[in-house]
Amino acid sequence: PPLTGEHTDEILAGIGFDARAVAELRSRKIV
Repeated sequence: PPLTGEHTDEILAGIGFDARAVAELRSRKIV
């Protein structure tokens, strides 16, 4: 089974988040 959060970046990219937006979410500990 996948690890918790293993595919988060791919899923967020698939729904339109760019790398910068994902980094911002991570810095705010949202994901």
